[in-house]
Amino acid sequence: MKYILAAVAVVAFECLAVVGFANANEPADDSFMTWRKEIALIIDTIERQHLSHKLIDKHLSEQWFTRFIHELDPRRLIFLKSDIKSMSRYQETHGSLARSSEISHLSEIHRIYRERLKVTMTMAVSSASIDHNFLPTESVERTFVGHAETDDELRERWRKIVKLDFLNDRIAGIPPKSTKLRIEQWARDRQDQAIDVEHFIETYLNSLARTYDPHSEYYSPSSIEEFIIRQ
Repeated sequence: MKYILAAVAVVAFECLAVVGFANANEPADDSFMTWRKEIALIIDTIERQHLSHKLIDKHLSEQWFTRFIHELDPRRLIFLKSDIKSMSRYQETHGSLARSSEISHLSEIHRIYRERLKVTMTMAVSSASIDHNFLPTESVERTFVGHAETDDELRERWRKIVKLDFLNDRIAGIPPKSTKLRIEQWARDRQDQAIDVEHFIETYLNSLARTYDPHSEYYSPSSIEEFIIRQ
């Protein structure tokens, strides 16, 4: 689906809950290490108790990896193709590694994710400082096909995404200053979330649960606590 950037905007289970005991407030490397046994336990639980009784072989590991990367970057606005190539060396083996409590690959992917998010959030904030011209007709994909080759290509994607935000807010009567502040706050929140190891692990294990069954879901300890509070 494309949005048209002109004068008019297109405005456009099963629950698997395994509680881990990692301390998400520890430094990143230490936090990953504390998750090793919990991740191995969850993998073992899914393999034994899911109705399919499927083991995580190379094929399933690839599917899990693909879903995980998609969950991290669903609109292809963070990673470059070179990042995907670098991380893909783990796609066939990460499942067996995690089962054996070896998760150094997760720490590496998390590092790349944090670095790329820092770069792309800077792109978003910079695009929010542009005086956008709404007279030319432009289009922007809701979800881009393929990852960008270069930062320049990625920067252009962000320019159009942010321009659409300004256009929609303009139609809604929201002043540009408010839009800019909102985007800046959103970018800060995204970077803060990227540092959260527990949230990253939750995405990883949720990707596994959904690879087995799109209606299954993994809840981290914090998510379970929030869920209970809301009830």
